[in-house]
Amino acid sequence: MRAVVYERFGPPGVLEVRDVPAPRCGPADVRVRVRAVAINPKDALERKGRVRWATFHRRPPYRVGYDFAGEVAEVGRDVRDVAVGDRVFGMRQGFRAGAAAEELTARNGEYARIPDGVGYEDACAVPLAGQTALQGLRDVGRLRSGQRVCIHGASGGVGLLAVQIARILGAVITTTSGLASFDLLRELGSDDAVTYEGHPVLRRAGAFDVFLDVHGNVGYRRAREALAPGGTYVSTIPGRPILVDTLRTLAGGQRARLVLVRSNAVDLALLGGWLAGAEGSSLRVVKDLVLDGLESMAAAQGRIETRHAHGKIVLRVA
Repeated sequence: MRAVVYERFGPPGVLEVRDVPAPRCGPADVRVRVRAVAINPKDALERKGRVRWATFHRRPPYRVGYDFAGEVAEVGRDVRDVAVGDRVFGMRQGFRAGAAAEELTARNGEYARIPDGVGYEDACAVPLAGQTALQGLRDVGRLRSGQRVCIHGASGGVGLLAVQIARILGAVITTTSGLASFDLLRELGSDDAVTYEGHPVLRRAGAFDVFLDVHGNVGYRRAREALAPGGTYVSTIPGRPILVDTLRTLAGGQRARLVLVRSNAVDLALLGGWLAGAEGSSLRVVKDLVLDGLESMAAAQGRIETRHAHGKIVLRVA
């Protein structure tokens, strides 16, 4: 089968499509015929060698991709929740890349059924970004109905889904972005769209119960003035500053926390239901770019590295 690989860290041009051995389906696995994959900043960080601390055990050729949607081609003997022919979507755990391929195997918790009426392109765009937003707001930030949240960097893949999830959770939402995204963010649920230039939201003393820093470029120490007493700053980007601030705020009061997304079937099913409009809650996928073929991966990763993508970047595989 064909898959996107690279032999060395570097720019998008190191990516190539190559024939690789087909995956073998273990007793607890499902083998998926991939129809669409989505690109995330995580993919570019890996390719550039920025997360070698987490991928030191991997050897070239390195595989690419985490978000996928497709059809079940084979189920392991211990699998009971899906059958051959079912449409599924999901995210490979941790740093176990390899979704950008014609086929992959997925483990328990890495996949869920795609609801009727939801297409592959929308489904594949949700797992990593959607679970990051959901777990960051609901679990790490402990966001509840009526609370005030600031979503900093709201025009990207995580941010646009976070706005909608915060709306579903019943929050009062402030977003930061470029001016060009204001109308879209208001349409999706932002109550107060603010420019990120000069970071004016940081001067709003005690304004937010949760501050979701999608880009991780504000930091807890700059955001804490804008936090309410007992408020939580949540970063999606790992690094020494957020780890130090997390340790310093373990005792209580205002908190600094890092969301480490973990795929699970319950959250995937919840997001899938929202995509399908379950129980009156709707989740819309905003796509910046849709490209055809695995050969388009270099262009897709080049686009996401500009940090100007408005929404998700998706590749149709087959």
